[in-house]
Amino acid sequence: MICPEKCYCSKNADELLVNCRSQNLEDMPTAFISDSTTKLILAGNSLEEFSTAHLDVQALKELDLSMNRLAVFLDPSRKKWANLETLNLSDNYLRWIPITLFQRMKALQHLNLSNNRLLNINQVKFPSFLKVLNVAGNQIAGINERKFLSSAVNLQTLDMSDNDIQDITPRSLSHLRNLEILNLAENELTEIPNGAFYGLVSCHNINLSFNNISDIATTAFVNFGHKNQNDKIINLTNNKFSVILADWIKELENESKFCHVNDECSDKINLMLENNPLYCDCNMQQVRDQHESIFGDLEITKCVNQDITVFDFHDELCCDINNIE
Repeated sequence: MICPEKCYCSKNADELLVNCRSQNLEDMPTAFISDSTTKLILAGNSLEEFSTAHLDVQALKELDLSMNRLAVFLDPSRKKWANLETLNLSDNYLRWIPITLFQRMKALQHLNLSNNRLLNINQVKFPSFLKVLNVAGNQIAGINERKFLSSAVNLQTLDMSDNDIQDITPRSLSHLRNLEILNLAENELTEIPNGAFYGLVSCHNINLSFNNISDIATTAFVNFGHKNQNDKIINLTNNKFSVILADWIKELENESKFCHVNDECSDKINLMLENNPLYCDCNMQQVRDQHESIFGDLEITKCVNQDITVFDFHDELCCDINNIE
């Protein structure tokens, strides 16, 4: 077996590894990459362009091109990536992706595009069996297509944190019925509209932390997690909430009650609110006491107007909900 210069190669049964990690490569070492290579690692180099022109990709199961300087990913012959399961293109300079590139990767399950310069992925055709998609750390401005990521119907984990997302079109994620984890942390969201997460019946973890959210519409989380047995987490820490309105909290509790009588989902919901500028008053006290099972971290969530936690806040002048008939 001939191994490319500066690379390490090893063979184990039917698996052939070619590892060229961190070798200061500026060009693709295609000359001696075997057509039976199953795992090709080119991470941590100085590649500005990747092309399949002189590379046989038929046997590849894993390709790692992370931490380079890639501005383009070229596949001029539109090759069939019959066996590729994992593709890592993170930490590069990619601004666009050929629309049908990933669609030809029929076996692809894990795709990492994080920390690039992507502005939009709405038109990209992702393979239907993709399970994990990471596009964190890009410049995506919104989730505004009627069916966002329309072809990725079996997606289980979607990470869109650290982008520039300002809005979510209602029901734009409704076809992602297998999605379990959604990360939208560190974006520019200010509100969550009705139906924003409608259809995410398998989801049990939505991370909305470190945004600028101050308002959530009544039915934002309707049918959230209706087919998942895991306890559900909605992370709203480090946002701009000063008031928590009872309408959307009550709807969350209704989701919990639905699961309580339905064997397909867990009735436990943990709403996390730490590090919001919450104003503790009679409204906050009543919402807390009436829907206490929904809140997950009030013991450590501080009132902005008093040196006390929301959990410990009590005003004798407020109506005692236990006396309300």
